[in-house]
Amino acid sequence: MMYRLLIVDDVPIIVDGLTDLLLEQERFDAEIYQAYSGMEAVEILKIHKIDVVLSDIKMPNMEGIALLREIKSQWPGCKVIFLTSYNDFDYVQSALSLGAFDYILKTEEQAKIVRVVSRAIEELEEEFSSKKLVEKAEHHMLMAIPSLQMEFMRSLLYGKRRDHERIEAYFSEIQLPLHGKDRALLLMARIDSWRDISMRPDQELLVYAVQNITEECLGPNVAFFAIVYDQSRIVWFIQPKKTDPSVYSEEDRWQRTFYFVKGTLETVQNACRQLLQLPVSFVLSRQPSEWTAVSEKFDQLLSLWVQDIGLQSEVLLVEGDRPTPPHLSADNVGKAVGFSLQRKMQLLGYHLENGEVESFSTELSAVLQSLKYEDIHDFVKMEIYHSVSSILMSYMNRHGLMHKVINQIPVGKLLNTSEIASWVDLADYFQRLAEQILRCQKNGRDESTHIIVHKIHEYVQAHIASSISLTDLAEHVYLNASYLSRLYKNVEGIGISEYIASVRNEKAKRLLRETPMQIQEIAKAVGYQSGLAFTRFFKKYNKVTPQEYRNGK
Repeated sequence: MMYRLLIVDDVPIIVDGLTDLLLEQERFDAEIYQAYSGMEAVEILKIHKIDVVLSDIKMPNMEGIALLREIKSQWPGCKVIFLTSYNDFDYVQSALSLGAFDYILKTEEQAKIVRVVSRAIEELEEEFSSKKLVEKAEHHMLMAIPSLQMEFMRSLLYGKRRDHERIEAYFSEIQLPLHGKDRALLLMARIDSWRDISMRPDQELLVYAVQNITEECLGPNVAFFAIVYDQSRIVWFIQPKKTDPSVYSEEDRWQRTFYFVKGTLETVQNACRQLLQLPVSFVLSRQPSEWTAVSEKFDQLLSLWVQDIGLQSEVLLVEGDRPTPPHLSADNVGKAVGFSLQRKMQLLGYHLENGEVESFSTELSAVLQSLKYEDIHDFVKMEIYHSVSSILMSYMNRHGLMHKVINQIPVGKLLNTSEIASWVDLADYFQRLAEQILRCQKNGRDESTHIIVHKIHEYVQAHIASSISLTDLAEHVYLNASYLSRLYKNVEGIGISEYIASVRNEKAKRLLRETPMQIQEIAKAVGYQSGLAFTRFFKKYNKVTPQEYRNGK
């Protein structure tokens, strides 16, 4: 984690010296700000969150106590360390009573200064990860668990790709009352009519009443988890309760569970009709599904509700109970695909917009595979065509990629179906187009990154004679400071502070070689107010003093 340190003293050589000392420390990642008066420090504190302040306790106009009060009013968690003289003891005690972290005598060795600053940072880290914060996070986690459970199970219905191991681990993490290693039956309820109830809150109350009645009836014999899928439908994931394997085989457990649920649904329907005056229909899967396949099973169950008897009120449907006439089989396949299309298109747009390339490619391949099935109606294929076209075209327009893409792949097939030779040809075309869009977007991001780095270099070169902070650079390129620091290091392989130091060093060497400027003048030209601090910096990088370098040693 990066910390921000502010060094305050009315003597520039002290500020520069402490800055160099702390920048040399590899034990903590720090951005350092400089102020040469208490008032200047206050202005910095108004704009930037500062974690540690190292300040002289006796300064003109604003002394340490006044500065401490300003710091604590703006950033209560900031650790304030004062630089003091031997005769400041009473003043220091007052500062400590008001919340100062510690004090350091100005005569102390550099190692002592580093230790105190390190201790301040360690305390910040301890506070950040303290037991109290962990307990608070755990409390919030417990409160959030129901929402996390609902979101996770909804994502399975929506067909978000997850492997078995991750599903099992997540079941445990969010404390789902089901087994991640087992399968599940799917049960769906539909409220067929709202009578004269038109207010949304009243409808939601009745949905939960239906859920409670169903679960009261199921509760003794099975484990389950339910989500309200939309305004009038509820989905349950059902598993057998664990039994002694010597009593029932795996097949027997599932068969007993299926018949128990099926036999209970009529009771639930009667209760809903009598107690709530609501007609409710149910559809139940006959075989349990793997968690990675519940989305497909969900689509199949939805399709049962839109064919002949499923359109009636208070029906009880079981997957596979009624044979499908051959002439309707293609329509039923199309219905199952059609129900999943809306969710799949939402996922496609989500993955694409969030840069999840692998997930987007996987989902797109699954959608496009439907275009190659002969038993899917052309109307469904046309829906896929228009939906995918809309997603890709919208993305290209929003991100300014249209001209870049059409230079590589013509987009005529997005606009004119007469250019489509076959559905297989269209699937291959969409795949190539999507790959080209992602390639152009990546190239655009790489180009933007290099532009940002170039702007950073230009800014540093132009302002090398002044104090340059990471925040200044971040504001220059309109990015968060921490993000910019990571981005720069990923691209250039070194930190921004290392780059700034190298620019200062190279400019100093050039001025020493090519100009008659005094050492103090060169120090100011590369951002040092103190010639002594500049000499220390120069010797660290070149193993010789500036004068020795000029003399050719």
